[in-house]
Amino acid sequence: MKLPIWLPSLAILALAACDDDSLPNPAPMPTQAANDSADAPPPAEPTPEPDPSPGPDPTPDAVSGTLSERYRGLWTFKGADCGPASVSRLRIDAAKLVFYESVGELRGIEPAGPNAVRITLDFTGEGDSWTAAMTLTLNEDGTLRRDQEEMEPMTYVRCAE
Repeated sequence: MKLPIWLPSLAILALAACDDDSLPNPAPMPTQAANDSADAPPPAEPTPEPDPSPGPDPTPDAVSGTLSERYRGLWTFKGADCGPASVSRLRIDAAKLVFYESVGELRGIEPAGPNAVRITLDFTGEGDSWTAAMTLTLNEDGTLRRDQEEMEPMTYVRCAE
């Protein structure tokens, strides 16, 4: 006797339909006698809830992905000119640093301390493009320190705008 080719497929579908995960599973039956509980490992300690006390918050800069207002503005080297032709001028916007002949677009930002952020920028200028990372730190005296690999740290003062 020859079976229709679709009959085994129908049987597989019927069995698959019986395995309905949406139905509640019955409670498991106890398998150990009461005296076997002495051999059972002690119940695991409950995981403590996280401490709700405030820890160091991530800087608003890292959360928003932009530089906060406290970094933004026009900066220059100590004692240098703030005029538009000044080669020591640095303008910091929410997502951009503008130097005399180059512009860096913010690519990444992370906290580097209570008054510091580590930023990665994609720069263009003078016919080239490159990526650079630096740390900007706001000092207690109101100055801004820029630390960048292969460069001496630079300190800026805020210009009146």
